[in-house]
Amino acid sequence: MNTTMLLLTAFALAMDAFAVSVSCGVSQRAKTTRKKLEMALYFGVFQGIMPIFGFYLAGSFLGFLEAIDHYIAFLLLLIIGGHMVYEAFQGEACETKPLGHKQLIGLAIATSIDAFATGIGFALLRIEIFFVAAVIAVITFVTSLFGSFFGCRLGHRFEMGAEVFGGVILIGIAFKILLENMV
Repeated sequence: MNTTMLLLTAFALAMDAFAVSVSCGVSQRAKTTRKKLEMALYFGVFQGIMPIFGFYLAGSFLGFLEAIDHYIAFLLLLIIGGHMVYEAFQGEACETKPLGHKQLIGLAIATSIDAFATGIGFALLRIEIFFVAAVIAVITFVTSLFGSFFGCRLGHRFEMGAEVFGGVILIGIAFKILLENMV
């Protein structure tokens, strides 16, 4: 795999994490710099680990996982996005709770399932998986961090509707994943 293809693949895999980071920034769930770094780290680590898992499990569970991976991502994003919208209507929008570890793990898994599938493809191409996974992790970390800062700036402009907007974005991503895989 040449450098251009590697970078394009890494950026493509990072786009879901970027979109979720923007959403979390908009809704002020990643308000502090520490929380933004933590979220970007979760996303980067999971995006880096999942292709390795896919690479080494390529033959074992391929058929089963390909059949349900999009449902898993859909459910995780739908639950987290729905919870954000619910909290907004409970009067907690002004004092939004930051993302907890369980939510971060759920979001990280949901946004990295495509990286798992890509790892399966890498196994077929016999690629040096650890270098590729490291590049994917770093690019995802950087784009997620940028997305959370960008989203936070947008969130300050929207104030009241930001929590609902962030939840709706996650729900939209969930349905996008589901619909893409039903065709």
